[in-house]
Amino acid sequence: MDLNKILIIILFLGILICAQIFLRYFRISAQTEDLGRTQVRHVCRLAISTTERVDIVDVENQSFLIVFSKGSRPVIRELSCLRSDTVAEHKL
Repeated sequence: MDLNKILIIILFLGILICAQIFLRYFRISAQTEDLGRTQVRHVCRLAISTTERVDIVDVENQSFLIVFSKGSRPVIRELSCLRSDTVAEHKL
């Protein structure tokens, strides 16, 4: 092989590695800024069957019920009548 081709490949791989490091650094710093602004807390999980489960999640003092089922999209409903403290006490 020609020495020029080897140098071009090494230079190209170096640019790709630098781009990956650059993107990873800025993606992590952007995620930590977002986490500081919102408070998300997983309250509990209940397995209904082998293919279905229910999660209760608190997002900034609002509770949400998320139903996961195999082969379909998750369903998200706000729990306005129940608070997460009550649900945690009953240990669903």
